[in-house]
Amino acid sequence: MILNRTALLFSLAMLYTSATYAEEYYGYDLSSTYEQEQCYCTCEDSPPNMCHPSALSIGPEYYYAERTRHGGTKQNGNAVGIRITYDYIKRYCFYIGGQAFYGGGTLTGHTGSGSKIKSRLTDALIEVSGGYTFQMKCYPYAAITPYVGYGYFSEVNKFVHPSPLPIKFTTEYNYFAYGFLSSVYINSWLTVGLNARFRAPWQPRCKVSDDPDFDNLRQRIGECFQYRIEVPLTYTGHLICNWLEVAIVPFYEQRFYGKRENFPFDFLKTNYNIYGANLQFIFRF
Repeated sequence: MILNRTALLFSLAMLYTSATYAEEYYGYDLSSTYEQEQCYCTCEDSPPNMCHPSALSIGPEYYYAERTRHGGTKQNGNAVGIRITYDYIKRYCFYIGGQAFYGGGTLTGHTGSGSKIKSRLTDALIEVSGGYTFQMKCYPYAAITPYVGYGYFSEVNKFVHPSPLPIKFTTEYNYFAYGFLSSVYINSWLTVGLNARFRAPWQPRCKVSDDPDFDNLRQRIGECFQYRIEVPLTYTGHLICNWLEVAIVPFYEQRFYGKRENFPFDFLKTNYNIYGANLQFIFRF
């Protein structure tokens, strides 16, 4: 029994001496190990979302839209807008996010019969979402955040001269959102990600107005799957003490509107192919 106690005391003394030696001669602060395990903020190379999990971003968005409608109508053109997003992303924590967008531009093209048409396109969106973040503890800090949400979308396509008819189409719908956000560190100052955003419209409607020959009417639209794919490239260098990041986000979006029987006119199948990019200034706190 005495030998066992002596051996235990000797071992504890050697452990204490080794720790003191390491701290004094090699600069190891063993007392901070627990704090480092609890918060990445003690490490210079830690991902910003561990210390500043909230990210508010705002910036301009440019996109090129191609619109095709059953019967031969084709349009295309450029548009610009502004997108605002908020994301709370932290390793193994619940995610809360939201976004708002407003933009517009001019589309030109022709009808199925060859008549020239021109219209002003205006898009608006607001969305809230929630999910959960899974993230590696060590470099490259790969993270993925699956989410679900709910949103509202509005699209106005108003035809102007030289279009044969000055008709305005206003498409509106609420939708269920789902998808995922992801990111991985390429080095200490650059991350790349892949975001997949899906929309399931619920009871979409199209209001047709300004027709000189008919009263205003509301058409039902066939519910179709929609999606948007983003590839964010984010500079995470030491800007304003890690409070500011800058991102370029190329994206591709596709909107489907299915054919639906209506009276007195059926809604014809319509499709949008949209290519673009946005520049985001990200404020972390």
